[in-house]
Amino acid sequence: MKGWLQRRFGCTGLRIPLPGPWQVELWLAPRGAVIPPHTHPHIISRLVFLAGRMGWQRGAVSREFNWRDFGRSFLVPPDCVHGAVTLGAFGLFLNLEHWLPGAAKTSAAVDLEMENSDGENLEGRKA
Repeated sequence: MKGWLQRRFGCTGLRIPLPGPWQVELWLAPRGAVIPPHTHPHIISRLVFLAGRMGWQRGAVSREFNWRDFGRSFLVPPDCVHGAVTLGAFGLFLNLEHWLPGAAKTSAAVDLEMENSDGENLEGRKA
């Protein structure tokens, strides 16, 4: 995949490919950004909060992160529904990615399936 910068949901990500199945993406979420519930079918992610103020959801668990939470992280397995919203001026976080065998290493902004309110993805399949 070409391109170091990725954009999705008004957020900007810097993609840093690493050897093997690893990759890091640094994401800036501006004021008012909403990252709706979604999954990454080919990525095991560790999301690491760096700065700002954000509300994050993983499955049924919601949590607010702010400046005191620098370095806090949580694991997001493949197909785990998660999302976020910027609650302050911005949010800054890392996505430490381990790509599953056979998957093309692109970006979390590309390897993404959206969920609707009925728990179905955009193709109408149950998640």
